[in-house]
Amino acid sequence: RFAGMQLIDWLCAMNPSNARSFWESAAQEGRIVFGPYLDSADNRPALERIVKEGERYIYIERHCVEPEVDGRIEILYEDEALVIVSKPAGLPVHPGGRFHRNTLTYLLGQAYRHEKLRLAHRLDAETSGVVVLTRKQAYAAPVQKQFHQCQVSKLYLALVQGHPSW
Repeated sequence: RFAGMQLIDWLCAMNPSNARSFWESAAQEGRIVFGPYLDSADNRPALERIVKEGERYIYIERHCVEPEVDGRIEILYEDEALVIVSKPAGLPVHPGGRFHRNTLTYLLGQAYRHEKLRLAHRLDAETSGVVVLTRKQAYAAPVQKQFHQCQVSKLYLALVQGHPSW
């Protein structure tokens, strides 16, 4: 749906929280690259470039050091439809903010390089617990629907120190 737009307009549309001037500076600094190769001087696109279907653009953050996380993900179960893992507390599920590679989806993407795992639900970053992913799009909708319609039983445990006033 974005084919035919200028790159700068596409960047602004896809990332409305960043001002146009942000993307102009990033391009001027060479932090927007075209294609999978980061080391080529020929892959720095002009912001006037027309975006086409299937193209890949990469934004390179500067001086970004992600916080350390516990990346010990335990595979609890897997078959042709599902991958079920135990996520440690402190590990975000999705990229966002300061976390890009230190996330459940990124780490599993590295382990399952030839598949696109789909989350059936999510857990907060600080919550440890079981996360269900599907291996194919055909399995995703029915499993996600089960979570959405509360057909999946969940049990949450909390550790409490002392006596809460309530």
